[in-house]
Amino acid sequence: MVEPFPDTKAIVGSSPTLPNLWAVSDIGSTIMNYKICPRCNNKHNKPGVFCCRSCANARTKNRKEINKKISDKLSQGYLEKKCPYCNNIFTVRKSQSDKKYCNRQCYYLSRKVINKDKIIQYRKECRFKFNLSDYPNEFDFSLIEKYGWYKASNHGNNLNGVSRDHMYSVNQGCKTKIDPYYISHPANCRLMKHSDNVRKKNRCSINFNELKERINKWNQKYWGIGVIGNISTLQVEVIGSSPISSM
Repeated sequence: MVEPFPDTKAIVGSSPTLPNLWAVSDIGSTIMNYKICPRCNNKHNKPGVFCCRSCANARTKNRKEINKKISDKLSQGYLEKKCPYCNNIFTVRKSQSDKKYCNRQCYYLSRKVINKDKIIQYRKECRFKFNLSDYPNEFDFSLIEKYGWYKASNHGNNLNGVSRDHMYSVNQGCKTKIDPYYISHPANCRLMKHSDNVRKKNRCSINFNELKERINKWNQKYWGIGVIGNISTLQVEVIGSSPISSM
C-alpha cells in the first residue's frame, strides 16, 4: 500500500488537466493515490507517467505518418533533375541547383567523352590543307622520289614511304590549347619517312617560339603579312577562328 501524497485532493480539484493523470480513491480511512496511463488508460502507481515500457515506447504517433510529414517537408527544399549522362532522375537541394550529374562517376565519364570529342575535332582542324607543289623550294622532294608516299598495308602497302610531320606536334598543341592555325601552317610541316615519324610519337622538334618565327618569315615571304596578334592562347572550342586560316 502506497503512502498518500500530501494535499492530493486539493491538487486534483485545482487543475482541470491533472485528473487525466491522477486519481484518488478512499478505501476506508486510507487514501490511495494512483495514476492513469495516457496510452492504455490503466490505473497504476508506478514511477513516471506510463504504466509499462511498451506504453512508453508507443507514445509517438504512427511512424508512417511521421515519415510522410518529414518527407513532405524535405521535398519542399529539393529539386528533381535528370543526369545528362545516364538519364537517371535524382534529387538535389535547392542550394545545389547547379549540380548536373547524379554522381562523380557520371561526371568523369562525361568529361572523358567530351574531351575525346574535342581532341578528335582538334586533330581534324590541325591537318595540313596546302599543296606541297605550291612551295617547291621548302620541302625535300628527293625523299618522295626515293621512298614514295607512305601507304598502309591495305592501301598500297608502302610502309617505308614518306609522310608529313608536324614539327610542333598536334598532341602538344592540344595540351597547351594552341590555335590550329599554327599547327596546320605549312611552316610547321616537313617530310620524313613514316617509320621515323612513328618513332617520333608526340615529341616536338621545335618549340612554339621557333614555330612562330618560322610562320612569320613564311607569311612575309609568300603572303606579305606577319603573324596577326597573339592568338596562341585561343581556346580549343574556337578552333579555326584565326583570320589567316581562311586565306
